[in-house]
Amino acid sequence: MWDTDALELLKTAIRQELGQTLMYPQTDANQEKFISKNELALHCMRTTHPSKETTDLIYNLLKRYQDAKDSLGVPLLRSTIIQSVWEKQKHHIACIQDSPSVQLYIQTGTLKKGDTTLPTYRCARGSTSLESFHLHLARFIPGTLANEGLFEAYLVEGLSRWNQNRGDNAVSVAIDEPHYSQQLRHEVNRLSADVLGKNILPSYSTPRKYTGELIGLDYQLSQTGKALQYASFIEKSEETEIPDLPDDTELVT
Repeated sequence: MWDTDALELLKTAIRQELGQTLMYPQTDANQEKFISKNELALHCMRTTHPSKETTDLIYNLLKRYQDAKDSLGVPLLRSTIIQSVWEKQKHHIACIQDSPSVQLYIQTGTLKKGDTTLPTYRCARGSTSLESFHLHLARFIPGTLANEGLFEAYLVEGLSRWNQNRGDNAVSVAIDEPHYSQQLRHEVNRLSADVLGKNILPSYSTPRKYTGELIGLDYQLSQTGKALQYASFIEKSEETEIPDLPDDTELVT
């Protein structure tokens, strides 16, 4: 749903712009033809429908097509299967709704159209980085030849870098923070706050308290009653030492 006030402001700007070119749309329907999708996305904020309304829309769509057939008489949907899938998936509709506590839009500037100054926005929703997350997730792991500890380390490191990149994109002013070390970034902000009275890294936020949530192999193994052995992996890594070479050993280059 488009924000009503922002949409009316855009319509006013379009009306003024058309008036300058001696084009006067007579109705709102005619006027809306001159508003492109790009202009809507640039100047207006949008929110998802409430969960109940979204549920009703999907249910009515499935109900409408449950007996529909193609040109060869083959049913488009298998009613028994669709009903089973719907009963399971309808509980997840709330997961795809916009959260009131999450800011999806950032004002990046203004643009004058006609005699009206319109705000310009950037939205996190609809971006490749957000909606193709699972595609990027698979690329966190460079290969399959890794034990469970390294596999989990690749995943956690990838998630950490992902969150930092998304945080950098969330601020309105472009910044360049080439370092991914959370400890270093935390210390830089702490020291700069003590000395300068402000944070040098505005996109950095202190990690929240761990809730006990399991991810990756931790979650997968927990389903089988097992647990990821971090301690044994670390101990083996610490015990492994590279032997010193004899003084007379020749190195092959």
